[in-house]
Amino acid sequence: MKIPIIACCLLLLPLFVRGADSQIDYGQIGTAVEIIGPLGKPLGKMIKIEGTLLESGRSKAEADYGERFMEVKKVQGVPLKKPVTIELKEGGGLRLPKGMANVAFTGYESGGFSGLPAGTGTLVQSRGWGFEVYFVVTRIDK
Repeated sequence: MKIPIIACCLLLLPLFVRGADSQIDYGQIGTAVEIIGPLGKPLGKMIKIEGTLLESGRSKAEADYGERFMEVKKVQGVPLKKPVTIELKEGGGLRLPKGMANVAFTGYESGGFSGLPAGTGTLVQSRGWGFEVYFVVTRIDK
């Protein structure tokens, strides 16, 4: 009796487990499939974050491009187990405060692919091809 049950489970396993090579249609993103960002919430969901603005990016190259980062310590008022560093984008004509400061923002995580895919030649880039997530600030709360 155990053998048929095990065989049945093995046959149904692919229906419940997606491998690393699975594919989805882009139209399913945001409807049938949600992408959970590093802050633990679905991309596109309005949330409030609290933490510290960082003086520059994670690297000299990022700082040179004027990218702004924040060390997020709380999401929706709940402290994170470990702070998360995320890039900030200004939404709706907002201007982020200068320098390091404790801040609170409302906005949403978004993302997209950046960099150059493998096989594009000898072009120089600072980052490899991949999906990157950032936080779009729609309101400055503090």
